[in-house]
Amino acid sequence: MARNKKATAAAENSESTPSENVNEPVNPPAETAVSTPAEQGEGKPEQKTFRQIDPFGVESILLGPTNDSPRIRLLRSNKFQQMQIKFDEKPADNHLDMLRDNGWTWRNQEKVWTIQLDKESRWKTQADAEYLFREIGNAIRAEKGLEPVQELGA
Repeated sequence: MARNKKATAAAENSESTPSENVNEPVNPPAETAVSTPAEQGEGKPEQKTFRQIDPFGVESILLGPTNDSPRIRLLRSNKFQQMQIKFDEKPADNHLDMLRDNGWTWRNQEKVWTIQLDKESRWKTQADAEYLFREIGNAIRAEKGLEPVQELGA
């Protein structure tokens, strides 16, 4: 198999130092993964596939009048099968109570509120999360004298 010119040049220019551990495994970047022959079907050549960043942003609401104001973000993690809400600054207790009352859990390590996607109807869990997200975001904006960003039920 022929190597491309860039790979050949990089290999020729690389020098090993005694402190390098040559037995360490080389992992591909987090955004890429190589599929196995079983995933591709027998007889097909191995292909690189790109994965979406996880969790990925679904929606964001500015909580102030300017673009550099704090935000509330709605994220979805396919890896953990959950929706996430992240605040740039801690909201009032009544907004946190809304999250708790609707089954959301605080994950201190990630600094994010999460709820698991229902295995039978993931779309419903996401739709409910989007509705609550907008409800909380618009309530915070109203407390600051700002217009709602999106009408609920729209």
